[in-house]
Amino acid sequence: MLNKRPKPGDTEEDLLKFQQEFLSGQITPSASLVKKPGDKRKSSQPGQHESVGLTGSGRDVVQLQGLPSKAPTMSPIPPVKKSRFKASREGKSRHSVSTQDMEDPEHTIDSHDTSTAAILSDIIERDTRSAGIYFPSSSAHGFPTVLHRGFLGTRTSSSREKNTKSIFAQQMENSSPAEFGVIVHDGQSVGTTIHSGRNRAGNLLEHKQDGSHILQGAGVSKKEVERIHYENLSQMASMSEEDILSEQKKLLETLDPKLVAFLKSKKAAKLDEVSDEQSQLEVEKQVTVETSADLVSKKEVAMETSVDLKAAGDTFKPEVTNEDLPLEVDKDWVHMDVVESDKLAWMKDLPPPRADNSQTEQPARFDFLGNVLPGDSDLPVTLGLHHHGDEPERAGYTLEELFQLSRSSNVQQRCLALQTLAKIIIKAKEGCFVHLLQSAILPIVLDAGLMFLLRWSLDDSVEAVNTAALAVSHAVLVNTADEAALDQVFDWPGGVALVAQCPRVTVQEAQEQSGERKEEQVEDVDADVLKKDLIQGLVSRMTILPRLRHYLTVLRPQAPPVLHILAILTRIARHSQTTAYQLMNCPSLIETIVKEFLPTSWTASDVTQPVSCLYGYPVPAAVRLLRTIAQAGRNMAAILVSRHSVLSQLMVYLSLNTCDINLARGEAVSLQMEAYRFWRVCLLYGIGTQQYLDLYPTLMERLTKAQGQRLSDDTLNDLNLTTALINVLQAVVVVAGSEINHLSRSSAEGCADEDSHQPADLLPLSWSHVAGLLLPVRALWEKQKTQIVENFQNKKQSLTLATSLIDFLKTFYCLSEKQIGADTVELLEELEQLSSALINMWRSLGFQAILSYLSHHSNILTEHTQTCGESSDNLPELTSGLVSGQGHPLPILQPHSPVPFITSVLSLTHTLLSVVIGEAYLTSYLRKIVSRTQISPLNSNFFTKFENLLQYYIIKLSCLMTHVETRVHHEAGLCLLTRLQYGDEHLVHDLMSCVIYNTAFVRESQEEELTREGLERMTLSSETTHLRSATQEEVPGYTVAAIEGCCYPPVQYQSKLPYSIWSHDPGSSHLQVHMWYNFDENYLKSSGDIVCDHSTSSPALVHLVSNCLAWIYLLECWRPSHLAQVPVTLRVTRVMCVFLAGNDLFLDRRIHGYLAALLREYTKPKHLDKLDFEADIPGLTCFYDLYINVLQQYQAVSFGDSLFGCYVLVPLQQRHNFSLRKAVWGEYNNILRTLFIPVKELLVPLSYYLEPEERNVELIRLYTQCLFSQTVRPVWAPVMYLIAVHHVNRFMYTQDGRHAALKHLIIKQLLSCPNEDLKKHLLYYKSADADAPHGMTLYEELSAMRQKLITSVRDSKE
Repeated sequence: MLNKRPKPGDTEEDLLKFQQEFLSGQITPSASLVKKPGDKRKSSQPGQHESVGLTGSGRDVVQLQGLPSKAPTMSPIPPVKKSRFKASREGKSRHSVSTQDMEDPEHTIDSHDTSTAAILSDIIERDTRSAGIYFPSSSAHGFPTVLHRGFLGTRTSSSREKNTKSIFAQQMENSSPAEFGVIVHDGQSVGTTIHSGRNRAGNLLEHKQDGSHILQGAGVSKKEVERIHYENLSQMASMSEEDILSEQKKLLETLDPKLVAFLKSKKAAKLDEVSDEQSQLEVEKQVTVETSADLVSKKEVAMETSVDLKAAGDTFKPEVTNEDLPLEVDKDWVHMDVVESDKLAWMKDLPPPRADNSQTEQPARFDFLGNVLPGDSDLPVTLGLHHHGDEPERAGYTLEELFQLSRSSNVQQRCLALQTLAKIIIKAKEGCFVHLLQSAILPIVLDAGLMFLLRWSLDDSVEAVNTAALAVSHAVLVNTADEAALDQVFDWPGGVALVAQCPRVTVQEAQEQSGERKEEQVEDVDADVLKKDLIQGLVSRMTILPRLRHYLTVLRPQAPPVLHILAILTRIARHSQTTAYQLMNCPSLIETIVKEFLPTSWTASDVTQPVSCLYGYPVPAAVRLLRTIAQAGRNMAAILVSRHSVLSQLMVYLSLNTCDINLARGEAVSLQMEAYRFWRVCLLYGIGTQQYLDLYPTLMERLTKAQGQRLSDDTLNDLNLTTALINVLQAVVVVAGSEINHLSRSSAEGCADEDSHQPADLLPLSWSHVAGLLLPVRALWEKQKTQIVENFQNKKQSLTLATSLIDFLKTFYCLSEKQIGADTVELLEELEQLSSALINMWRSLGFQAILSYLSHHSNILTEHTQTCGESSDNLPELTSGLVSGQGHPLPILQPHSPVPFITSVLSLTHTLLSVVIGEAYLTSYLRKIVSRTQISPLNSNFFTKFENLLQYYIIKLSCLMTHVETRVHHEAGLCLLTRLQYGDEHLVHDLMSCVIYNTAFVRESQEEELTREGLERMTLSSETTHLRSATQEEVPGYTVAAIEGCCYPPVQYQSKLPYSIWSHDPGSSHLQVHMWYNFDENYLKSSGDIVCDHSTSSPALVHLVSNCLAWIYLLECWRPSHLAQVPVTLRVTRVMCVFLAGNDLFLDRRIHGYLAALLREYTKPKHLDKLDFEADIPGLTCFYDLYINVLQQYQAVSFGDSLFGCYVLVPLQQRHNFSLRKAVWGEYNNILRTLFIPVKELLVPLSYYLEPEERNVELIRLYTQCLFSQTVRPVWAPVMYLIAVHHVNRFMYTQDGRHAALKHLIIKQLLSCPNEDLKKHLLYYKSADADAPHGMTLYEELSAMRQKLITSVRDSKE
């Protein structure tokens, strides 16, 4: 049956009738809508439109400023298409309902036929009566304007909109309404009205009515944000302006000023985008009130905490337009068809640099001269210091930028960066940045890989880059101040010794190098080697020696790079004997230096002008390099002389007068100075004697000429040359008078009898060759002495020549008396004349002035704290630079230093004349050193060794004096022992033999009443009240002289002609004298010749330990000030090592007595308060390990010795770590059976073990366990029993509400304990009392609170 269909003439009633019939008859429709299987589009979930920014149909929503945010609404709203799953569920529910209960047909048709419902809905026209009418604006372009897709600027959408919106939607959103022909007037959007109910507050935000200026809505829905926003507006609308300002003030006081400043800067940045002048004025008014309005709401401020506060320091940079540029861009220009405004912005004037913020650290920036530029320095851009970096407004380059620039593809940039780095490092090593930068520059650039950068630059094919890289390498490796200082002290007594400048070697590294560690070690990479030892890494890993040889032989650079290379090679030779030997054996390197820079003939056109190329000219720096290599060892010096004929070429320079050398005056003097020094080094090895015989007439002529000259600071060059000549002659005298020379001469005479032919090297000097030197040297000395005596108090002068003359006289007279056939009478007459002249000089005003300057030039007495130059651990230096707070070098290196001259005078006085000279200045000088409480930072300085030598001679001369302050000299000797360096071992032995252990120097003050006789019968103190069981017998007396030779082994003196001139061991700058507090268990056990059997102590070991302990006790009693720098913890641990050195060593009567005496000293309150077993102890990983060894030794071999037990008790005080007490009460509680120490004989105050009360639960359990198990008893360990009872009792009755279960458990166990004495002690303990039984007093009855606690626990138990 066909269904009726509507006809064109049917009315609305007919259509409704047809509809009702269709529905009531349940007629199947002729057509149905079926979706394709591949259509998987889904509609948005409810409430998702706002979060993702999509409409119901899933389309992107574009919001433009000035346009309504929503499309005009339809009434009713068009239905939203439902999902297939929801439609199927609704269909099933409809089929389950009966036809009688169906909905109204009209509602059904509306729900099915959505298009009909939309068409038949009421259409309401929008009211446009109040809308404004505007004329279209005129435009020079066509309409509409063509839109171009450009760069998408900063997106303002949420994070999800960034990922879901299409590119077109984003482009449209970034466009302005004017681009679409829509013009917004007076800050009102089209189709938007402002309700009159909130006109007053709403007008504050007219320019942005779509939301709050502060709220971000992070984590909150958009509706909630709008609700909070309008709630704030309503609240402010009801407030007066005074109330708003008052609330604003309160809120600003409670907020962080940084947060407020950030909010204001953010608002100001947004308001800057308004370009219209009228709108800008309105915005400025809005900001003032708007800040108050926004800050009132604490909800809005809370939401702002999610904003990154780092943006607070960012400055807003507006978009650059053509009008902002300093020039008008013409598109007809080449490559300017597309104007890139962001790049052209660099042509604008830079903003003024911001001042440094004290809270934000800024990287240091340097100019091309290596100076630090202040952060707010406004320099012109014409200096070339501005660049496109992170801070374009700041001038200068950071270290990171210089590193990056040094790898540039532009050669000029690479050279400029390297040259700037060199100047920065030089200034850093001079200490120019100490007060400007927070950290040192040199360690930073080395850790950053500067040496790898230099290696790449050295391999560059451009010579300019190589030159710049050599300059940086020279700045890093070479310290010009150290080189100048070494040249200055070379002519001083002991200055010829070479100092090894290599990093400190640890014990582990020394074992690895000596092969003691047999396991395989992983080879370090280059970077690790450089971090440990920079020069060793350069030589062994980076092969710097072949590179430098290549530059000298192939590239042949100009003068500056050559001087840099020679200085670098000199620093490598100073590192160690190993590197000097590697330098010596580098193929063709020494040959090239000798050939090119030590010629025997050369031509100079104009000596007044500097030479640009040094090839073919004599170079003093090359002679200095060869002299440094010769100082490293006799073998290397012999190779230089025999294989390379260095001495023969140097003799050419020395045979000429200075004015005859075809060089500049200064260069000629330096060349001859270095030649003299090289010759002197060779002579000390016994090499170069034949050259002396060949050049003897010239030397005597110069010596005679010097007598007629007035040598002073005005003629410094002549003075220095004469000084160098005198030092060479002194070395010749040493060779002529040495025993080795006599043996060589005897051997040569034997060879002459057998064969008339004699090799040239077997023709040694005889004393007759040097006998004629005395008269001209004496005459020159008399002249110098006269100048000092008469003029020094008025005008200072150099004392180097006088020092060398005195050393020559000392050496000559000392060796002349040993010669065969010497005239003794004539020699004594000459010494008497010399002694008389010396005494007259000593009493003169000039010499008194020299003595008065001694304290001023002392490194030890300096008041400055440190040197200000930078250095690195892997590149040690001699720290001869400037002292902080003063623009002068070290005090001992300052001009006219009297230290070497006084040292030579004292040495001559003591060695030859034995003249007793008492001087108040010297005694005052020693008294200042002894009374100094703080250790000078220059004690370990290399140049302090010359002052140490001076003090040694002062102390040695005191042995000749009868009326002298022996205590001052003895204390000065003790101080000197702690400062002596490697190479001074002979001084240590002599001081110990003659001064330290000399009974004449150990006479104490009258209040001590200890005379020499009392010292010889030295016993322990008569106070034997404490430790009666440990010291029942007195210790037999010992003389101080008996200790000599036990603490320090004899020194084997070296030959006068050493095979190597090295000053100190490369491992350390200090001589570690194993004297006191430096012996430990390993030291005593490792003495194989002393300790034969660990179970039985040998007599030699007993003798050594007893004398060491006696010496320690002497120092503790009579010289406590010299032990103030040794921590008490270190002293106690070293003495405890005696118990570990032998099983029965501590049982020896003498050792036992000294251990008891030291225990009484260390248990005084002044020492107990300084004990800290958690501090770092030299030689120990941690004290706990040592203490465990002591406990094991006590458990094994103590035999219940009470003295040993007292040392065990010292670390168990409550103030120390609980792990020590835990070890005794836990794992090693067996010692509690033998730790018998009566409470009355305890040296440590008993309160130290009882206070504060124990709160460690684990220890309380151990105390309780030992008490209940009878591990600790009052008859076995009275002190330990008292400690356990005290802490358990206090823990049981403590009313702190903690550990109640444990307390009740202890009380329950105590109530059931069968030991009535223990039960009574724990329940009724009152306090500790050494005179009471068991060391404790008890309550007669418990208090009511304690009784109640006991009763409650007993009742709960029942």
